[in-house]
Amino acid sequence: RTPFWFLLFSTVLNIALDLFCILTLGWGVLGAAVATVVSQGVSAALCFAYMHRHFEILRSTRDERRFRSRHARTLLALAKTLLYIGVPMGLQFSITAIGSIMLQSANNALGSACVAAFTAGVRIKMFVISPFESLGMAMATYTGHNYGAVKPERIWQGIKVAAGLMLGYALFAFVVLMAGSDPVSYTHLRAHETPEHL
Repeated sequence: RTPFWFLLFSTVLNIALDLFCILTLGWGVLGAAVATVVSQGVSAALCFAYMHRHFEILRSTRDERRFRSRHARTLLALAKTLLYIGVPMGLQFSITAIGSIMLQSANNALGSACVAAFTAGVRIKMFVISPFESLGMAMATYTGHNYGAVKPERIWQGIKVAAGLMLGYALFAFVVLMAGSDPVSYTHLRAHETPEHL
């Protein structure tokens, strides 16, 4: 529950700072960026303070921070393992981000009406797929913990449960989108209409 409370605090703080920086200070896009960075930074600092206070095993000493050459081989093996696990995830996210940038660039050349329609679709998509992303991040953490604890059977059990949850939610989201995609899209478009779109 603790990570959830920190995340909730960060989200509420981000919203409050967004309103303050954009509406009160009139900073616009800069205000949104400042609000996000400050809220995430405060949340990270609070998480670090909480871990340092409640988990003695995470408190490092000066002796532990000193590099020893006899541990170099172990550190290299650990770095190799971390890269083996982390690089595929990094490539996955980078490919998605690069594809989104290319798609947005191509769409911007089609005019304001296409941009508005594309934005509506992207907002709906982002809302619908957030459970998939959250479950994926949860499974990454879960898998890492059990991989470190040398419990591969729990990893496969988690994968089966996660796959079932994703399949169930995908079917639910499909039915909801097929039944209500038009009203939701039109409502979003009407909220962002300008004389150019009419």
